[in-house]
Order: sequence, then structure tokens, then C-alpha cells
Amino acid sequence: MKIAGLLTLSFLINAVVGPVIFSDDITADQICRKTFARTKEIKTLRYQMDKQERIGDETFQQISIIKLNRSPYQVYMKQLAPKNGLEVLFKEDQNPDKAYVNTNGFPWITLKMDPKGHNMLKNQHHTVKDAGFDLVVSLLEHLLDKYASDLDDMLELGPDTYHQQNNCYQIVFKNHQFKFIEYTVSDGDDVMSIAKEKNISSYLIMEKNNLDHYDDIEEGDTIMIPNDYSPRIELLIDKSRFIPISIKVFDEQGIFEHYQYSDVEINPPFTSEDFSRDNPDYGF
Repeated sequence: MKIAGLLTLSFLINAVVGPVIFSDDITADQICRKTFARTKEIKTLRYQMDKQERIGDETFQQISIIKLNRSPYQVYMKQLAPKNGLEVLFKEDQNPDKAYVNTNGFPWITLKMDPKGHNMLKNQHHTVKDAGFDLVVSLLEHLLDKYASDLDDMLELGPDTYHQQNNCYQIVFKNHQFKFIEYTVSDGDDVMSIAKEKNISSYLIMEKNNLDHYDDIEEGDTIMIPNDYSPRIELLIDKSRFIPISIKVFDEQGIFEHYQYSDVEINPPFTSEDFSRDNPDYGF
């Protein structure tokens, strides 16, 4: 009777929530470290990005096809939504301060735009320079190193799950030490340089201090900055390839950023044409 009861309970759980798959004999820290190492070996990427970022009280979604060459850093993006057909081409080795933008609409010309400028960062948390896995890996690696002695309480490994037909590890990073602290602006600082130096969110700095843009600070200003990137990060990591498939980032209000990667191709054989305005498949 006890065995029958357990079988019935197992059947009911599977019927309601799906099969529960328990992880291999590996820790959350080991999974993260292996993911860091694997992603750093990647030379080129092609993937679809479903990006959701909260700006004020509104969440903006963007879906794009992205091609990335890590060194030299070159990226091509084609937006599927909300502006179908919008294209961005950025080649850091040739022009680090300009990106080519085809709006696929008025004024019907290819624009040269500053990746950190007002127009390209409208309703965006990150610049075109942050494509791929490098940003999230650097942020997570910093957090795991910073809190190495407390990871047993901060890093949680859940049961494996399926996401976009990928068998994934579920990892949650819970940072109870997250808070905002005072920071005095130094000569040459802007919001992005502060965020990069301290591995924190530039947009959170802007939002917390009601800034209009990333350069809206001056030497001597006292502003509030987060001591870490986030109080909570939820990760789904592809078990077979050790790459992130889903990243949910929270702030004190709730979900702040959500990035989902699909149709990921690692090290596709790109040619120079893939990052050229003269590519006949592009609209520049």
C-alpha cells in the first residue's frame, strides 16, 4: 500500500508540474564556473535574443537576430520586434564610437550613431557593445568571487528543467547584502564608467538618482549606487553546452531584466561579409 501510494503521488506530481529531474552530482558553483570557462572559449555566436527590460513602470520587449565576432568585436543585429527590419552594425576595431543603423523606415538612409548616445539607448539598459555572454559572465564571476565564503547561503541549485527544448540547470543567486550606498563623483566619471568599474547596473544608477542620461553627473556630486548588480538572479544553463539560456535579473521592485537566448549556434564560420554594410542580405 505504501509503494502504491508513492507511485500515485509521483504520478500526480508529474501530471501537474511535469517530470522532476534532479541534477547530477555537481554544485551550483561548479556549474557557474564551468559556464564561465566554456563561454570564454567562444569565438563567434549566432542567436536570437528575446530581451525584456523595465524602464520606469513599463517593460519593453525586443526580439533580435544577432551575429557576434568576439575578437575583433563586431556585431550585427536585425530586429524582429517591435521594429521589424531595423538593423545595427558595429565594428569596434574600425569605429568604436559609431554604429551603422538602418531604421527600415523614415528617413530611409543609413545613420551613424553613438552606441552610448541618447537615441541608441532609448528604452535600453545596455549598449550594442554588450552583446553575447561576456557581460553577464563577468558580472556573475565578480559576484561569486566577492561572496566566495558565503555561497552556500547565496547560491541555490534547483531541479533540472526544460526550457526551449533544452535540458537546463536551474540556479538562483540570492544576495541579501544588496543595498544602495553613497558615491562621490570623481573627475572624468560618467554613469557607465562607474558601473563598469564596480560591476553594477548603469541603468539602476540612473533610475535611483532620477538622471536624464548617463553623462548627467558632475565631479563632486553625491549619488546613490547599488553595491552589487542585483539582489536576485535566476539562471537557466544548458546542461549539454554550459551556456546561459535564460537570465532573470531582479531589483527591489521585481523583475528588472529578462534575457532569453534561442537558436544558439556556437562558433559559426562567419566571413567578413557577415559584418559588412555591403552584404546583399542587409539593408544599409
